Amino acid sequence: MKQPISAVFIARNEEMVIGPSLDAVKEWVDEIILMDMQSTDATAKIGRDKGAQVIETEMVWNFGIARTFGIRKAKNQWILLLDADEIVSAGLAEEIKNAINHDVADLLFLPRANFALSGFGPFESGFPEYQSRCFKKDCMRIDDYKGEVHLTYLPKEGIRIKKLVAAFPKTCLYHITNPTFEFLIDKINRYSTAEAMEQYSATYGFSRLRVILSGLKEFWVHYFVRKGYRDGWRGFWLSIVWFFYKVLIFGKCWEIKINKGNYPTVSNARDQMLRYIADALKK
Repeated sequence: MKQPISAVFIARNEEMVIGPSLDAVKEWVDEIILMDMQSTDATAKIGRDKGAQVIETEMVWNFGIARTFGIRKAKNQWILLLDADEIVSAGLAEEIKNAINHDVADLLFLPRANFALSGFGPFESGFPEYQSRCFKKDCMRIDDYKGEVHLTYLPKEGIRIKKLVAAFPKTCLYHITNPTFEFLIDKINRYSTAEAMEQYSATYGFSRLRVILSGLKEFWVHYFVRKGYRDGWRGFWLSIVWFFYKVLIFGKCWEIKINKGNYPTVSNARDQMLRYIADALKK
């Protein structure tokens, strides 16, 4: 029996992963909305074939704009927010349905298991990583969220909140992300640009020491605090990547600063270097 839940997905060029994600919810949620950000592959077609209402939206850095629009379009009060590479386990689906049927909460925190580099590192990934992804839309401030990439909607005061019990592998949200180094590096390149644009201000300032310490702190958290070392080489390499990610955000903020508050395109940066050469030759 389908539940009065609207599953809202956001995706762009996710034909490799969107199918299993849709399959995991299509039999028990009442509505599926797929916000497709101008995919050039078969993402939208797969969505329609699996019964989703596909809404085309422009490609934006701020994913919250597209996701909020999808929430507003949903016909049900209960919203389940999912990314294209997230799969709801059968056990987690039962826990969600039970919580809704017994009206025990207005906001459910879902335990997520983050997969990477051909496997699963439970320690480095901080399992269970709880996500506020299932809620009554009247109980959340959907126009008031934090982050542009890693989006978090803020709850209204006084609502009932419940964390669903995590149990790997039966009861969790599988996050099938970052399968290879190549994929992960490409992703953090895109995400660090968005985060740099979000964090930058005209008065943004930092020292070399702050850059290095911020990166080391990120490595320390992933490798030692979360005990990523217990995940072997996978935990080590992922901790190194998150060190680089933190440093890269600072580097891109610096890039914005030297370009007077704008993130440069490749062509703009090349033109600037050619002007530098021309000016140097005049001296």
